[in-house]
Amino acid sequence: LVYDPDEEGQKGTKNLAKRLGYSRVRNIILPDNQDVNEYFLKHTAEDFKALVAHAKPFDLPGIISLNGAINELIERKQNGSTDGLLTSWPPVNKIIKGWHPGDMIVITAPPKVGKTTFCLEITRSHVKDGLPVLFYCLEMRPDRLAEKIIKAEFMSEEVTDIIIEQIPGRFDNWPLYFGYPQRIDDLDEFFKMLKEAIRRYDLKLIFFDNLHFLARSTTHVNEEIGRAIQGFKLLAEEMEI
Repeated sequence: LVYDPDEEGQKGTKNLAKRLGYSRVRNIILPDNQDVNEYFLKHTAEDFKALVAHAKPFDLPGIISLNGAINELIERKQNGSTDGLLTSWPPVNKIIKGWHPGDMIVITAPPKVGKTTFCLEITRSHVKDGLPVLFYCLEMRPDRLAEKIIKAEFMSEEVTDIIIEQIPGRFDNWPLYFGYPQRIDDLDEFFKMLKEAIRRYDLKLIFFDNLHFLARSTTHVNEEIGRAIQGFKLLAEEMEI
């Protein structure tokens, strides 16, 4: 992979490497902050072959050197403490300080107080900015979730005929995906599917609604929920979402 050597270019390189598989690619960093055009105006094909020969693989996910960790610390401190994904509400952002790749957050509250609506509103604010999100819900089908999104976007209690006339083209650039199978019997296969979805759609954020639905046993509920939470945490760390 040959991207620009600046910060944005290297972020793009790492992002594509994650989607292709870290073990399959090498990162070629052009010298002196040159882009590809500048490099080949000053260097030969043989020079480039030498760069390719010395290109290094990416660090394995979950493993980082001390210097790498220090660099991440410095970058985080320089960027400020609220550089992660935020919500639409500044008071909430002051508390959470931003959500970062690898974070796994459990949102809990009594039934019927608005957990799904809360998560959908965070989803809506991010997909409007072009951030790919998967909203996986075992309780409601995608058309009902889409109806909630539309009501929020048009600030209406109903999807009226007038609103329906305004929908075509309104959501074309929203990278929002819904997951909706009503039964999940094999957690390992489920997490494999999520990994494939992350790679295919370049997902940055996943919401999973109704975590307790993943417990199939009435006698080992806590153990099964614990296994599911562990699976989500490992998924977040490995896929950097």
